[in-house]
Amino acid sequence: MSNARAAHRYAKALLDLAVERNELDRVQQDLNDVKASIRESREFRNLLASPVIKPHQKVQVLKAIFESSLSNTTNMFLALLVDHGREGITAEVIDSFHTGYLKVKGITHATVTSSTPLSAELRNKFTLLVKEMTGNEVELEEKVNAEIIGGFVLRVGDKQIDTSVAGQLHELKQQYKDNLYVADY
Repeated sequence: MSNARAAHRYAKALLDLAVERNELDRVQQDLNDVKASIRESREFRNLLASPVIKPHQKVQVLKAIFESSLSNTTNMFLALLVDHGREGITAEVIDSFHTGYLKVKGITHATVTSSTPLSAELRNKFTLLVKEMTGNEVELEEKVNAEIIGGFVLRVGDKQIDTSVAGQLHELKQQYKDNLYVADY
């Protein structure tokens, strides 16, 4: 089974359990904390990925780090991942859980890429635009990419609005490339 499929299945199981226990928001917050630890600590990533460290040792380390700050459901789930030898895909499970969480809550994830950081006013405008498009609450992810030169690229699901200068230059280049007209001189 591929890692993506396994991650999705584990995430779905945790999502169903969290909904059943009415702990969805708490588990989501817990997983955000775990993901932050994975992102910030190279040693923690190495611990999860190490085939040399025994599973019971990994569970002890996870308990020592997270037992007091995470819910019982989340702690048991992390131990389950280790017991099944799937601790290496913890970040993917968390991402998949987050996608399911947004779906259950009726929240739309949108990504806006701009050449400079967004001001609060622009952030609000993008949020309102996506809200009008979807009718849902919005989780706006911001990315900065100087290569787009100016403008923005807004992605909502499988839709994309590209008003970036780089995108327009690419489109213009394609138009000239596809132009079969050759002037007679």
